[in-house]
Amino acid sequence: MTSSHLIGERVAVIDIGTNTVLLTVAEHVGSGGDVGGKFQVVEEGHAITRLGQGVDQRRRLDPAASARTLECLQRYRADALRLGVSRVKCVGTSALRDVAEGQRFLDEASVILGCEVEVISGAREAELTFRGGCSSLTDEERAPQGSEDAARDLVLAFDIGGGSTEIVLGTRQGLVRQAVSVDVGSVRLYERHSEQTFALVEATVRDIMPPAFASHATLVIGIAGTMTTLWSLAYRSPFADGQAAARTLSTDAIVRMARELHAMPLEARRSTLGIHEGRADVIPFGALIAAEVLRWAGAAEVRVTSRGVRYGLLLEDGC
Repeated sequence: MTSSHLIGERVAVIDIGTNTVLLTVAEHVGSGGDVGGKFQVVEEGHAITRLGQGVDQRRRLDPAASARTLECLQRYRADALRLGVSRVKCVGTSALRDVAEGQRFLDEASVILGCEVEVISGAREAELTFRGGCSSLTDEERAPQGSEDAARDLVLAFDIGGGSTEIVLGTRQGLVRQAVSVDVGSVRLYERHSEQTFALVEATVRDIMPPAFASHATLVIGIAGTMTTLWSLAYRSPFADGQAAARTLSTDAIVRMARELHAMPLEARRSTLGIHEGRADVIPFGALIAAEVLRWAGAAEVRVTSRGVRYGLLLEDGC
Protein backbone atom coordinates (compact mmCIF):
# COMPACT_ATOMS: atom_id res chain seq x y z
CA MET A 1 0.00 0.00 0.00
CA THR A 2 1.39 3.40 -0.90
CA SER A 3 1.38 6.58 1.17
CA SER A 4 -1.59 7.88 -0.89
CA HIS A 5 -3.91 5.68 1.18
CA LEU A 6 -5.77 7.36 3.99
CA ILE A 7 -4.70 7.00 7.58
CA GLY A 8 -7.06 4.55 9.23
CA GLU A 9 -7.76 2.57 6.07
CA ARG A 10 -7.63 -1.18 6.60
CA VAL A 11 -6.25 -3.83 4.26
CA ALA A 12 -6.44 -7.63 4.38
CA VAL A 13 -3.63 -9.74 2.91
CA ILE A 14 -4.02 -13.49 2.39
CA ASP A 15 -1.44 -16.15 1.56
CA ILE A 16 -2.86 -19.38 0.09
CA GLY A 17 -0.15 -21.96 0.64
CA THR A 18 0.19 -25.68 0.11
CA ASN A 19 -0.70 -26.51 3.71
CA THR A 20 -2.02 -23.30 5.26
CA VAL A 21 -4.12 -20.26 4.44
CA LEU A 22 -2.99 -17.20 6.37
CA LEU A 23 -4.69 -13.84 6.91
CA THR A 24 -3.42 -10.53 8.25
CA VAL A 25 -5.65 -7.49 8.65
CA ALA A 26 -3.73 -4.27 9.23
CA GLU A 27 -4.56 -0.59 9.54
CA HIS A 28 -2.59 2.07 7.70
CA VAL A 29 -1.22 4.37 10.42
CA GLY A 30 1.43 6.29 8.48
CA SER A 31 4.02 6.07 11.27
CA GLY A 32 4.55 4.25 14.53
CA GLY A 33 3.00 0.98 13.35
CA ASP A 34 4.37 -2.45 14.16
CA VAL A 35 4.94 -3.37 10.49
CA GLY A 36 7.51 -1.11 8.88
CA GLY A 37 6.08 1.80 10.82
CA LYS A 38 3.27 2.02 8.25
CA PHE A 39 0.80 -0.56 9.51
CA GLN A 40 -0.66 -1.74 12.78
CA VAL A 41 -1.83 -5.36 12.80
CA VAL A 42 -5.50 -5.63 13.77
CA GLU A 43 -6.15 -9.36 13.47
CA GLU A 44 -4.53 -12.54 12.20
CA GLY A 45 -6.05 -15.74 10.85
CA HIS A 46 -4.50 -19.19 10.48
CA ALA A 47 -6.06 -22.30 8.96
CA ILE A 48 -4.64 -25.60 7.74
CA THR A 49 -6.60 -26.67 4.65
CA ARG A 50 -3.85 -28.55 2.77
CA LEU A 51 -4.78 -27.29 -0.68
CA GLY A 52 -1.70 -29.11 -1.99
CA GLN A 53 -2.99 -32.55 -0.98
CA GLY A 54 -1.89 -34.95 -3.75
CA VAL A 55 -0.73 -32.15 -6.06
CA ASP A 56 2.80 -33.52 -6.20
CA GLN A 57 1.56 -36.82 -7.66
CA ARG A 58 -1.46 -35.74 -9.72
CA ARG A 59 -0.67 -32.13 -10.69
CA ARG A 60 -4.27 -31.15 -10.06
CA LEU A 61 -6.23 -29.89 -7.10
CA ASP A 62 -8.12 -32.35 -4.95
CA PRO A 63 -11.85 -31.39 -4.90
CA ALA A 64 -12.12 -31.80 -1.12
CA ALA A 65 -8.99 -29.74 -0.52
CA SER A 66 -10.29 -27.03 -2.84
CA ALA A 67 -13.62 -27.00 -0.99
CA ARG A 68 -11.88 -26.68 2.40
CA THR A 69 -9.78 -23.80 1.15
CA LEU A 70 -12.70 -21.95 -0.42
CA GLU A 71 -14.68 -22.30 2.82
CA CYS A 72 -11.72 -20.79 4.65
CA LEU A 73 -11.64 -17.88 2.22
CA GLN A 74 -15.33 -17.27 2.83
CA ARG A 75 -14.60 -17.00 6.56
CA TYR A 76 -11.73 -14.64 5.91
CA ARG A 77 -13.92 -12.47 3.68
CA ALA A 78 -16.51 -12.28 6.48
CA ASP A 79 -13.73 -11.33 8.91
CA ALA A 80 -12.55 -8.60 6.54
CA LEU A 81 -16.06 -7.15 6.26
CA ARG A 82 -16.51 -7.26 10.03
CA LEU A 83 -13.26 -5.36 10.52
CA GLY A 84 -14.05 -2.68 7.95
CA VAL A 85 -11.44 -3.67 5.38
CA SER A 86 -11.52 -1.61 2.20
CA ARG A 87 -9.01 -3.63 0.15
CA VAL A 88 -8.08 -7.31 -0.04
CA LYS A 89 -4.92 -8.67 -1.60
CA CYS A 90 -4.38 -12.42 -2.03
CA VAL A 91 -1.57 -14.54 -3.46
CA GLY A 92 -1.20 -18.26 -4.09
CA THR A 93 2.10 -20.08 -3.93
CA SER A 94 3.57 -23.53 -4.61
CA ALA A 95 0.43 -25.70 -4.88
CA LEU A 96 -1.21 -23.29 -7.32
CA ARG A 97 2.01 -22.94 -9.30
CA ASP A 98 2.20 -26.71 -9.73
CA VAL A 99 -1.30 -27.55 -10.92
CA ALA A 100 -2.13 -27.75 -14.61
CA GLU A 101 -5.77 -26.69 -14.31
CA GLY A 102 -6.31 -24.38 -11.37
CA GLN A 103 -8.27 -21.60 -13.06
CA ARG A 104 -11.64 -22.72 -11.75
CA PHE A 105 -10.37 -22.55 -8.18
CA LEU A 106 -8.79 -19.15 -8.82
CA ASP A 107 -12.02 -17.82 -10.33
CA GLU A 108 -14.10 -19.03 -7.38
CA ALA A 109 -11.59 -17.67 -4.87
CA SER A 110 -11.50 -14.30 -6.63
CA VAL A 111 -15.31 -14.02 -6.54
CA ILE A 112 -15.36 -14.84 -2.82
CA LEU A 113 -12.68 -12.30 -1.94
CA GLY A 114 -13.63 -9.58 -4.39
CA CYS A 115 -10.09 -9.38 -5.74
CA GLU A 116 -7.94 -11.28 -8.21
CA VAL A 117 -5.89 -14.06 -6.65
CA GLU A 118 -2.33 -13.74 -7.96
CA VAL A 119 -0.29 -16.92 -8.34
CA ILE A 120 3.23 -15.71 -7.64
CA SER A 121 6.51 -17.17 -8.87
CA GLY A 122 9.01 -18.77 -6.55
CA ALA A 123 11.31 -15.76 -7.01
CA ARG A 124 8.60 -13.28 -6.05
CA GLU A 125 7.56 -15.45 -3.11
CA ALA A 126 11.17 -15.43 -1.91
CA GLU A 127 11.38 -11.64 -2.11
CA LEU A 128 8.09 -11.13 -0.26
CA THR A 129 9.17 -13.67 2.35
CA PHE A 130 12.43 -11.81 2.93
CA ARG A 131 10.79 -8.41 3.19
CA GLY A 132 8.25 -9.79 5.63
CA GLY A 133 10.88 -11.57 7.70
CA CYS A 134 13.02 -8.43 7.96
CA SER A 135 10.00 -6.53 9.29
CA SER A 136 10.47 -8.52 12.51
CA LEU A 137 13.82 -6.80 13.14
CA THR A 138 14.00 -3.85 15.50
CA ASP A 139 14.91 -0.39 14.21
CA GLU A 140 18.30 -0.79 15.82
CA GLU A 141 18.89 -4.12 14.08
CA ARG A 142 17.94 -2.66 10.70
CA ALA A 143 20.31 0.29 11.05
CA PRO A 144 23.26 0.13 8.59
CA GLN A 145 26.39 -1.25 10.22
CA GLY A 146 28.87 0.79 8.19
CA SER A 147 31.10 -0.17 5.26
CA GLU A 148 33.79 -1.60 7.53
CA ASP A 149 31.23 -4.09 8.86
CA ALA A 150 29.42 -4.83 5.61
CA ALA A 151 29.27 -8.56 6.35
CA ARG A 152 27.34 -7.86 9.55
CA ASP A 153 24.61 -6.27 7.47
CA LEU A 154 23.62 -9.53 5.76
CA VAL A 155 20.58 -11.59 6.74
CA LEU A 156 19.56 -15.00 5.44
CA ALA A 157 15.85 -15.81 5.69
CA PHE A 158 14.11 -19.06 4.82
CA ASP A 159 10.46 -20.08 4.73
CA ILE A 160 9.55 -23.78 4.67
CA GLY A 161 6.21 -24.14 2.96
CA GLY A 162 4.22 -27.22 2.16
CA GLY A 163 5.43 -27.40 -1.43
CA SER A 164 8.59 -25.31 -1.62
CA THR A 165 11.24 -23.63 0.52
CA GLU A 166 12.33 -20.06 -0.16
CA ILE A 167 15.87 -19.05 0.83
CA VAL A 168 16.95 -15.42 0.53
CA LEU A 169 20.13 -13.51 1.32
CA GLY A 170 19.92 -9.74 1.67
CA THR A 171 20.53 -6.72 3.82
CA ARG A 172 18.90 -5.88 7.13
CA GLN A 173 17.09 -3.07 5.35
CA GLY A 174 15.26 -5.60 3.13
CA LEU A 175 17.34 -5.41 -0.07
CA VAL A 176 17.58 -8.85 -1.70
CA ARG A 177 21.02 -9.96 -2.87
CA GLN A 178 20.38 -13.61 -3.80
CA ALA A 179 17.24 -15.73 -3.72
CA VAL A 180 16.27 -19.28 -4.57
CA SER A 181 13.05 -21.27 -4.37
CA VAL A 182 13.80 -24.94 -3.71
CA ASP A 183 11.13 -27.38 -4.89
CA VAL A 184 10.83 -29.18 -1.58
CA GLY A 185 8.42 -28.54 1.27
CA SER A 186 7.03 -30.40 4.26
CA VAL A 187 3.92 -31.75 2.50
CA ARG A 188 5.77 -32.67 -0.70
CA LEU A 189 8.50 -34.44 1.27
CA TYR A 190 5.95 -36.28 3.41
CA GLU A 191 3.94 -37.48 0.41
CA ARG A 192 7.05 -38.71 -1.38
CA HIS A 193 9.11 -40.18 1.45
CA SER A 194 6.93 -40.90 4.49
CA GLU A 195 7.88 -44.60 4.44
CA GLN A 196 11.63 -44.04 4.23
CA THR A 197 14.21 -43.89 7.01
CA PHE A 198 15.33 -40.59 8.43
CA ALA A 199 18.79 -41.02 6.91
CA LEU A 200 17.40 -41.56 3.41
CA VAL A 201 15.11 -38.53 3.61
CA GLU A 202 17.95 -36.44 5.01
CA ALA A 203 20.17 -37.43 2.08
CA THR A 204 17.37 -36.63 -0.38
CA VAL A 205 16.98 -33.09 0.95
CA ARG A 206 20.74 -32.57 1.04
CA ASP A 207 20.99 -33.55 -2.63
CA ILE A 208 18.26 -31.08 -3.60
CA MET A 209 19.90 -28.06 -1.97
CA PRO A 210 21.33 -25.51 -4.42
CA PRO A 211 24.96 -24.36 -4.53
CA ALA A 212 25.82 -22.34 -1.44
CA PHE A 213 25.56 -18.56 -1.63
CA ALA A 214 28.93 -16.84 -2.00
CA SER A 215 28.33 -14.56 0.99
CA HIS A 216 27.39 -15.55 4.53
CA ALA A 217 24.97 -13.86 6.87
CA THR A 218 25.46 -13.04 10.52
CA LEU A 219 21.75 -13.42 11.24
CA VAL A 220 19.50 -16.25 10.04
CA ILE A 221 15.71 -15.95 10.24
CA GLY A 222 13.36 -18.93 9.99
CA ILE A 223 9.84 -18.02 8.94
CA ALA A 224 6.34 -19.47 9.33
CA GLY A 225 4.59 -22.57 10.66
CA THR A 226 7.30 -25.22 10.76
CA MET A 227 9.65 -22.89 12.60
CA THR A 228 7.09 -21.49 15.04
CA THR A 229 5.99 -25.05 15.86
CA LEU A 230 9.58 -26.10 16.59
CA TRP A 231 10.03 -22.98 18.72
CA SER A 232 6.91 -23.86 20.73
CA LEU A 233 8.11 -27.43 21.22
CA ALA A 234 11.55 -26.28 22.34
CA TYR A 235 10.30 -23.70 24.84
CA ARG A 236 7.05 -25.47 25.76
CA SER A 237 4.97 -22.35 25.28
CA PRO A 238 2.84 -20.77 22.54
CA PHE A 239 4.92 -18.93 19.98
CA ALA A 240 5.23 -15.17 20.41
CA ASP A 241 7.13 -13.00 17.94
CA GLY A 242 8.14 -10.61 20.70
CA GLN A 243 9.99 -13.35 22.58
CA ALA A 244 11.60 -15.03 19.57
CA ALA A 245 14.38 -12.46 19.24
CA ALA A 246 15.69 -13.45 22.65
CA ARG A 247 14.88 -17.15 22.30
CA THR A 248 16.67 -18.47 19.25
CA LEU A 249 16.86 -22.14 18.28
CA SER A 250 20.20 -23.86 17.78
CA THR A 251 20.83 -25.95 14.70
CA ASP A 252 21.75 -28.88 16.95
CA ALA A 253 18.38 -28.62 18.73
CA ILE A 254 16.51 -28.66 15.42
CA VAL A 255 18.46 -31.69 14.18
CA ARG A 256 17.61 -33.48 17.42
CA MET A 257 13.92 -32.55 17.20
CA ALA A 258 13.76 -33.69 13.57
CA ARG A 259 15.08 -37.13 14.51
CA GLU A 260 12.83 -37.43 17.56
CA LEU A 261 9.72 -36.34 15.68
CA HIS A 262 10.46 -38.75 12.84
CA ALA A 263 10.76 -41.64 15.31
CA MET A 264 7.61 -40.69 17.23
CA PRO A 265 4.25 -42.19 16.22
CA LEU A 266 1.79 -39.74 14.66
CA GLU A 267 -0.72 -40.07 17.48
CA ALA A 268 1.96 -39.21 20.03
CA ARG A 269 2.83 -36.04 18.13
CA ARG A 270 -0.82 -35.06 18.34
CA SER A 271 -1.72 -36.14 21.87
CA THR A 272 1.57 -35.94 23.76
CA LEU A 273 3.08 -32.90 22.05
CA GLY A 274 -0.19 -31.21 21.14
CA ILE A 275 0.80 -30.49 17.54
CA HIS A 276 -2.13 -29.44 15.37
CA GLU A 277 -3.66 -32.37 13.49
CA GLY A 278 -3.01 -30.66 10.15
CA ARG A 279 0.69 -30.30 10.90
CA ALA A 280 1.48 -33.36 13.01
CA ASP A 281 2.09 -35.65 10.03
CA VAL A 282 4.41 -33.28 8.15
CA ILE A 283 6.33 -31.61 11.01
CA PRO A 284 9.20 -34.18 11.04
CA PHE A 285 9.81 -33.42 7.39
CA GLY A 286 9.62 -29.66 7.90
CA ALA A 287 12.07 -29.96 10.79
CA LEU A 288 14.43 -32.01 8.63
CA ILE A 289 14.32 -29.35 5.90
CA ALA A 290 15.08 -26.67 8.50
CA ALA A 291 18.07 -28.65 9.75
CA GLU A 292 19.41 -29.07 6.22
CA VAL A 293 18.94 -25.39 5.33
CA LEU A 294 20.85 -24.37 8.45
CA ARG A 295 23.60 -26.90 7.72
CA TRP A 296 23.77 -25.59 4.13
CA ALA A 297 24.02 -22.02 5.43
CA GLY A 298 26.69 -22.91 7.99
CA ALA A 299 24.52 -21.39 10.73
CA ALA A 300 24.72 -22.38 14.38
CA GLU A 301 21.33 -20.91 15.27
CA VAL A 302 18.20 -19.33 13.85
CA ARG A 303 15.79 -16.65 14.97
CA VAL A 304 12.13 -17.51 14.44
CA THR A 305 9.30 -15.30 13.19
CA SER A 306 5.77 -15.79 11.91
CA ARG A 307 6.18 -12.86 9.51
CA GLY A 308 6.45 -13.92 5.90
CA VAL A 309 4.71 -13.33 2.58
CA ARG A 310 1.73 -11.45 4.06
CA TYR A 311 3.95 -8.89 5.70
CA GLY A 312 5.97 -8.52 2.52
CA LEU A 313 2.73 -7.74 0.69
CA LEU A 314 1.81 -5.10 3.26
CA LEU A 315 5.12 -3.33 2.72
CA GLU A 316 5.14 -3.69 -1.04
CA ASP A 317 4.49 -0.58 -3.10
CA GLY A 318 1.04 -0.73 -4.58
CA CYS A 319 -0.42 -3.06 -1.95
